[in-house]
Parts: sequence; structure tokens; C-alpha cells
Amino acid sequence: MTANDIMYRIRLYVGDTDKKSLSDWEVLNSVNDALRLMAEESARLGSSMFRMKSNVTITAGSASLPAGYLQVIKAFNGTGGELLNVFTDIPDDGEFSVTGGSLSSGEATVELWYFGYPAAVVSADSTINLPESMAVPLARVASLLLANKVEEAVSMADYFIGAKAERSERKG
Repeated sequence: MTANDIMYRIRLYVGDTDKKSLSDWEVLNSVNDALRLMAEESARLGSSMFRMKSNVTITAGSASLPAGYLQVIKAFNGTGGELLNVFTDIPDDGEFSVTGGSLSSGEATVELWYFGYPAAVVSADSTINLPESMAVPLARVASLLLANKVEEAVSMADYFIGAKAERSERKG
């Protein structure tokens, strides 16, 4: 889906299809705000959305977290063995820890699975990497954020993401 598709829906929901009340900049920013909120709620609810993975090379025991990192899911060593998430500054072999903006491990490379923020939408032509079924929820959440109804936007995101997370659990 493109940002333009979502922006049109938002304008439809807020009654501004003639573009007299809101600038494109305001609508585009509401899309980015909605994506961030939905990523945070996805992480909180353990949804299948906004999951990412990255191979991280550890140098001198630590490395920077990937751009857009939000919350860890799991980590694996170079041979695919799952690493134990520990809460220490100097993890041993078979362990990793996330502190501040860095990942520490006794391993040389770590495949990090994590929840992450999506890339920012920079123009109406930008592609939004979500299933088509999330077009309406994204536009609805963005519309609520435009109206400064943050609690309602969170509830709306939870409803759609929570319902998706629940369906995924039943399938598995």
C-alpha cells in the first residue's frame, strides 16, 4: 500500500477530502505517528506485526542495536542456537544482553529478532510495508491521532493488533 492511499482514507474519515483543513504534512505525520504507536502496541501485545531480524557483528563484546529497534524477541548465535537473554553487562558464550542502545554477547555474531519501528513515511509515494488488511486500521488510528484522541487511538490499535495476535495464536 502507498502512503497516498492511507492519506486519502484519513482525509475521508476526518471530512477533509477537499484538503482545506489539513495540510499534507499534517496528514503524513499522523501516518508516521500511527505506525509508531501500532509498532509499540504490537510489541506490547506480542503480535506478529512489526517483527524484524538483523545479523549483528559483535566487536569487543558489544555492538549498536539496529536502527528502529524497539524490543527484543530472541537472539541466536552463528550456528542457529538460541541465546539466553541475561541482565548483566558482560554476558558469556551462549548469552546476550540489551542495555541502552547496545547489544552485548560472548558470541562473534548474533541474529537478533526484535520488534522495530517501521521506516518513516517521507512522501505520499512512500510504500508502507503492512498487509492490505491493515489499511483501514492504520487510517483510523491516524485519524484519531489527528484529532488528538490518543487514548482512543491506542484502544483502536489494540483492537486491531490484539485481534490479529489472538488469531495468530489460535492458528499455531
